[in-house]
Amino acid sequence: MSGTEEEKLIDTEDEEMEDTGEEEMEDKEEERTEGTEEAELAFKRGGTAALMELANEKLDEWKKTEVNIAIVGQSGSGKSSFINCIRDIHDENDPLYASTGVVETTSEPASYEFPNNSLIKIWDLPGAGTDRFKASDYAKEMHFGKYDAFVILSCDRFTEIDKNISQEIERNKKPFFFARTKMDNVMRDEKKKKKKQFDKNKIREEIMSNIQKQLEGVSRDKIFLISNLPQDDEDLIKYFPDNDNDLLKATIVENLPDIQKKAILFSIEADSKRIINLKAVEIARRFKWLAIVSAGGGAVPVPGPSAAIDVAIFVAEAIFQRIQLGIDDASIKNRALKVGSTKEKVLDMLEESFKEVKNDKNSAIRQKIAYFMGRGGAAQSLSMAVGLGVQVAVSDVASTATSVALPVIGSVISAVISGGKIYAFLKQMLQVNCETAENLIKVF
Repeated sequence: MSGTEEEKLIDTEDEEMEDTGEEEMEDKEEERTEGTEEAELAFKRGGTAALMELANEKLDEWKKTEVNIAIVGQSGSGKSSFINCIRDIHDENDPLYASTGVVETTSEPASYEFPNNSLIKIWDLPGAGTDRFKASDYAKEMHFGKYDAFVILSCDRFTEIDKNISQEIERNKKPFFFARTKMDNVMRDEKKKKKKQFDKNKIREEIMSNIQKQLEGVSRDKIFLISNLPQDDEDLIKYFPDNDNDLLKATIVENLPDIQKKAILFSIEADSKRIINLKAVEIARRFKWLAIVSAGGGAVPVPGPSAAIDVAIFVAEAIFQRIQLGIDDASIKNRALKVGSTKEKVLDMLEESFKEVKNDKNSAIRQKIAYFMGRGGAAQSLSMAVGLGVQVAVSDVASTATSVALPVIGSVISAVISGGKIYAFLKQMLQVNCETAENLIKVF
């Protein structure tokens, strides 16, 4: 492509990048005020330097946070397989693979790290109600207080012991969920048995109703029907495509405390629309702190009335978003490899999917970024995205008094970011990246 054509792609329809609807950029009260008191105290204590230090701590605190999720179930319930599945590990030669077997392989709690973060652990707890682990002492012996969430598994029916365990967990004020495993086997057997009379929805409803009877008093939103097969497994697609695997993973994440939620979200793949949406929420919560860092120092001057844009922040956040949403170069190559395709073919489909969006004020940005992702490479796409961000930021600062700033009136710190274009562009970039990630899932 010629330089002139590239300039046309970047320069045309700038009006669409202006006039970003205020209703789309309007922040929720919680998001606007989150951390304000901490920021004020930091500024009182040490001025701008202390404020920037706090902002950087907030941005990186998830990297130092432990998450411990306990898996409970009897021998043969599929605990090890579930632990592998939820971490997306299916290769027995992988050093992080949890050994599976038909007999109880756990005599003591055993932890398994997530591939991208050793502080995120899944714990395989020994089965309760045995000679070694009496049901009455189980919670105490397993130290329930150390875990952030629990998943209770069964491949057949849940027992009184399972119900008692859930009550102990509830007393510890921790989230818990029940998961019926090996549902692909159930659906396959039912289909062979009933043939033309097979009705997967009816069978699903019957199983859910039976579980609720077994666990009297447990709400349906705590019960999940899952398989421990990879989501692209032929048998799973054939017999149980509407499994609750992704829903269970997302629900576990949603019910964790805020910092644990952020830690696990930023450590897992964006492999479902629900996870993408959860990641987007947490990524957006970073923008206030990024704006504080940018306004506080280390900025690169850009032409415009009193504007200073830290280009390094745009670059770092663009890279962070793409890695988190699985649309960076390496992630796209890996996904293409899994399905026997190529990165180029995948990007062709992504580019086409963006072209289908018409009469949308963000369509020009989508097409520009999609074009450079597919033809110019990640580096050129990133450079273009940063350039667009600076352009958007400067144009807005010239037209509004609510630029990204940290006005200090007495002891009050106000980070007015909802109208500032640093914040606005980061949100705009996130929107495009999320749509790209969702389209990538559709491609596969």
